[in-house]
Amino acid sequence: MSGLGSINIITGRNNVGKTTVLEAIYLASGAFSSNDIIIKDKSKNDIVLGRRGGVGLFTSIIRNYDEKIKPVLRLNVNNMELNYVYLINKRRMLIDIGKPIRDDFKYYDSIEKRICNQQGGCISSFKLNPDIYRKIEIHKAFLQNTVFLDPYIIKETESLVMKFWADLKFKREDKKIVKFINSSFDLGVESISYVPLNGKNQLILEFSDHSVRLVDLGDGVKYAILLYSVFIAVNPKIVLIDDVESHLHIGGLSKIIEAILDYSKKNNAQFIMTTHSIEFIEELVRLAKHKGFKSNEVTVFHLLRKGDRVLSRRYNLDEAYRYIFTIGSDLRKP
Repeated sequence: MSGLGSINIITGRNNVGKTTVLEAIYLASGAFSSNDIIIKDKSKNDIVLGRRGGVGLFTSIIRNYDEKIKPVLRLNVNNMELNYVYLINKRRMLIDIGKPIRDDFKYYDSIEKRICNQQGGCISSFKLNPDIYRKIEIHKAFLQNTVFLDPYIIKETESLVMKFWADLKFKREDKKIVKFINSSFDLGVESISYVPLNGKNQLILEFSDHSVRLVDLGDGVKYAILLYSVFIAVNPKIVLIDDVESHLHIGGLSKIIEAILDYSKKNNAQFIMTTHSIEFIEELVRLAKHKGFKSNEVTVFHLLRKGDRVLSRRYNLDEAYRYIFTIGSDLRKP
């Protein structure tokens, strides 16, 4: 896949590899920070292995690791290309620097600042090529603040939001969340509080005459609160969202899309999202046009499996808008 914009949608049939693209980028970000920046006590490696019950290309490769077939991801950031290689002994991606320092020591561990071989042996005394080091620093600045959200994280909404709720409340950023969910779901929430209830602290939404626990809300509202809280508290530069339309009615979906577009433009953040929903694609393209996004800033990728290969067809914003609203084409089809 090439020519990614600020907003990227990946579509295609099941098992074509849409989620694998997200997992690969997420694992690459693990070259610079091992643990997830939201679920701080879990490594990115373990999250990828554990999600979807361990089903997927990367989980399959990692579980059935073969020294001769190392998972490799080639990423180009600001015209700076690096190869990321998954080493089973390190349980994360390392960076292939090309020419070995000595023998087969050519995998750079950015976290431990060492050069390793594929068996996991490492050396600390080395001199890194300045051009390689510059590429690594550019990739680090881009990848280290990456978040990965999917439908399975909904069940963890309260515990995740509570991790940074005190900071949000102290800065009164909670007001933005209240305004967002009221405009998205027409709820009439006055405030959100963190209070002791039934023997433990819980988040509750306060209305004019009653309160509701966050855990008792529908998945759509919980997902919206989590997403917007992550934007404010974590300030991610890369946001990976799998099945972005899950749990959301078309009305709420429109507000989520607006939040995504506004956050991307304001914070120079890149979104890469998978979807099966033509309504999501149509609404995002329509709103992106309305908000003045340039043609190359929004892309739709359709993945198609041909034998043992996966092909990618790319549409920029203008092409997607013309296909959808002029020709009446369904971009989910080849």
